[in-house]
Amino acid sequence: MRGKHLLTAGLGVTLALSIFGVAFAQSAPTSATTGGTSTTAQTSANTGHGGRIAAILAHDSGKTATQVMALKTQDKTWKATVQALGVNVQTFAKQLRSLRRAPLRAAAVVQVLAKATGKTTAEIRALKKGKTWTTVAQSLGQNLQTLQPQIQAALRVRITAKRQREFLLHFLAKKSGKTVAELRTLLRTDKTIPAVATGLGIQKSELAQAQAAARAAAFRGKIRLNVAVSVMAKASGKTTTQVRALKTKGVKWSQVASDLGLNWTTVAKEIRAGVRGRLAARLRSRDTAAFLAKLSGKSLSQVLAAKGKGMTWVNAAHALGIN
Repeated sequence: MRGKHLLTAGLGVTLALSIFGVAFAQSAPTSATTGGTSTTAQTSANTGHGGRIAAILAHDSGKTATQVMALKTQDKTWKATVQALGVNVQTFAKQLRSLRRAPLRAAAVVQVLAKATGKTTAEIRALKKGKTWTTVAQSLGQNLQTLQPQIQAALRVRITAKRQREFLLHFLAKKSGKTVAELRTLLRTDKTIPAVATGLGIQKSELAQAQAAARAAAFRGKIRLNVAVSVMAKASGKTTTQVRALKTKGVKWSQVASDLGLNWTTVAKEIRAGVRGRLAARLRSRDTAAFLAKLSGKSLSQVLAAKGKGMTWVNAAHALGIN
């Protein structure tokens, strides 16, 4: 029984967004320029997301934020700006990832503190004004360091949910002919993804299949990450922590292999075999029904009903809309 048959997404949707491209396309909006430098970009050096990126680069390069933004002309990407400043791309990528996750981490902290204290999330957020989260936690009689395991768990859930949301947005864009930006605008009007899908004339069954594929893709991605790290660590003699440090956002596994002095073709074969093995082992495990319920969004009884007598788990997965 091959796990790859169960978890192949089959939507043909590419979700790999460059940290230097789509994510920050609006950090320095185009406007009238003087001497090749965007006036709006220079203004954003003090405020907004572009300003925070400039602050990171200023710290790493020894330049001022204004000097950094002067380099960020209309025709130069953030990646090109990083390279022009002589800043290590991988180091900057780590800092950028931390910046991008800041809102998700804050939400995770609020969630955990609310649960630990019995307060509402609104009450917790009201305490944050002008204070650090450590101070807020102390005022509530909590130790933020002690709560780190719960915060990290909540953060992982939110990151996974965000990735699945991106998957579904690209699915809706492909089906409707709209851009992802247009769909995000629709969602800002307090609409849910199912409501937007209905408004676009997309069938509930199609959206359900996409949701199952999104969950499957997220699960498969997690397994691939763990397998890739394990394989490369063993082949290179490095620790898994050292390998993970090389795999920053925007850096491909082939580049990580090259940095470690490994042959990517050979390593890629081992990774694929490892992923198939882990997926197959999961399907053979005793909690297969619970596993399929999680991927399909169905209840355990619905999964068991789909399984029926004489039907394999792979066939049951197909019946549940997981291809």
